[in-house]
Amino acid sequence: MSDKKRYYPLIDIAKFICAIMVIFIHTEVLASVSAPLHLISRSVLIPLAVPFFTVSNGFFLFRKIFTAKDGTSTSILVHSFWKYIKIYLIWSAVYFPFVLYNWITGDFQIRSLLLYVWSLIFVGSPTIWYLLALGVGVLLVYLLVTKLGWKAAQVLSIILYAIGVLLSSYYGLIIKNPFLYQAAYTY
Repeated sequence: MSDKKRYYPLIDIAKFICAIMVIFIHTEVLASVSAPLHLISRSVLIPLAVPFFTVSNGFFLFRKIFTAKDGTSTSILVHSFWKYIKIYLIWSAVYFPFVLYNWITGDFQIRSLLLYVWSLIFVGSPTIWYLLALGVGVLLVYLLVTKLGWKAAQVLSIILYAIGVLLSSYYGLIIKNPFLYQAAYTY
């Protein structure tokens, strides 16, 4: 493969459109325009934005990893993993004064601190969870592919994706059944 970088203008256009859709997710701007349009966009179109960002990031990262010279793919992965985690931690630090303010003006308890640390490590902030998920996801996909191979990793990914879609789509029905709720909560 040549050293010339390839340009993907359609991916850039799609990323721009998806960025606007992410703004729509957080502002619900279409709700004031048209209820049916808001429902359709919120249920069908907008949920494609975050998965598209994840897939396009994965495409570019793994294209770089699997076209790298022998022995450098792991260092590319580690660098990317830490890049996402560093950005996540920087933005977490930016948001921390707001958390601290809420603790000072509210009813602070040690439980609040423990919950914050737990959420920071395992869940992510409500606004920047994507960066943590991307970092951990890159690591998990790389491990799956190197340990299981492409086909097994793809099958497992499809199964986990289907479980996630079912859990999020049928959440209203799941919470009514204690067994299903516990299974969903564990997942």
